[in-house]
Amino acid sequence: MRILLSAYSCKPNHGSEDGNGWNWAQHLAQADHEVWVLTRVQNAQAIDEHLASHPIPNLRFIYVTVHRAAELLAKMPIGDFGWQIRYLVWQQRASRVAEQFDRAHRFDVVHHVTWATITGGSKLWSLGKPLIFGPVGGGQVVPPRYQEYFPSREWRKERLRSFIYQKLAKFNRLSRETVRRADLVLTTNRETYDQAWQLSASRVEPFPVAGVAEDYIPERLPSRSSSDELRVLWVGSPLGKKGCSLALESMSKVCSSVPWKLTVIGYDISNRDVMARIERLGIRSRVDCIGRISMAELKQHYLDNDVFLFTSLQNSLGAQLLEAMACGLPVIALDHQGARDFIPDDAGIKIAVDEPTETAEGLSRAVEDTYFNHQERLAMGRAAYEFAKTQTWNRKARRVIEFYEEIAAAKVEDVRTLEKR
Repeated sequence: MRILLSAYSCKPNHGSEDGNGWNWAQHLAQADHEVWVLTRVQNAQAIDEHLASHPIPNLRFIYVTVHRAAELLAKMPIGDFGWQIRYLVWQQRASRVAEQFDRAHRFDVVHHVTWATITGGSKLWSLGKPLIFGPVGGGQVVPPRYQEYFPSREWRKERLRSFIYQKLAKFNRLSRETVRRADLVLTTNRETYDQAWQLSASRVEPFPVAGVAEDYIPERLPSRSSSDELRVLWVGSPLGKKGCSLALESMSKVCSSVPWKLTVIGYDISNRDVMARIERLGIRSRVDCIGRISMAELKQHYLDNDVFLFTSLQNSLGAQLLEAMACGLPVIALDHQGARDFIPDDAGIKIAVDEPTETAEGLSRAVEDTYFNHQERLAMGRAAYEFAKTQTWNRKARRVIEFYEEIAAAKVEDVRTLEKR
């Protein structure tokens, strides 16, 4: 099968969108399909250097450039809007390039994977080929009552994003046309699933956005070293939507009879807002803040801790969740969006997103429960480990290939039906 993949973000040995784009490209090609990938020219050096030492014969990249003015606009201090405009310009250019390559290679299916947002859409429906869009998120927003966990400027940006994604999506022609023309929309949370139907999708399926490499998962469930204190791990960026401040507040409410240590890991995690909140809550001696580290170092932290705390207020099932679960960590998470939809109930404790004070109290009680119920904690870790094994990139690629084959066969049948009329 000849596959055209749209992966604006795509770099080997990276996380987030870049990592997702690369993993889709790599694993679809390794499943013995011919894969062409449309991506930004800025990704070329990292990709070419990696493929020089790790060649994948049936994987080819098409590097798409945009006008210099769009690149300059993306660097201007106008929030995310410069990036969005550059992305739209890139999509226009990528669709024209795709038409040229389609004439030469006659792709069987087109699949858009990054950027993974429903409002970003994809111009590749114009090729008239079977199209899979996603997995995408974008329908999820931060509940307004959680404003207190955001710096004021960041909150204004978040509210504007929510307005655009919730109220204006139906007026977004590119998003509407993409969803309507796609043969299948894969969504990363219930909110985006509902939005896709509202935009007149013909078929929508829930599908986690992140995956984990098979060789990342230990062959056996890791055993945890004994400790007098409960070792809790939080991983992410200090952005308000990731819920770092909520995590810190909830830990400060844990009862004094529970000895605990919180390790906070993430890019720029030692910024002033985070450190000031730690001091204000009086938990400085119990919190270790660590900046950017390698994947190998991060994995060791997953293995060294007892519980993974995931407090993202806007999420599509983050990669760090699967990484932690692959290492046998039980999860304490918010019961909404991607974490609600995909984390098995027996793999952790999910806390309702009600009033912020009640949510923080619920998280702290969950921490206490995992301390006092050691065997239950181990059982949740075992369930988390088993779930992570079902979310490998190889399995995800095989499932998507089944979608390709099903959709392509249906297209052929539709043509035959029309010819008989």
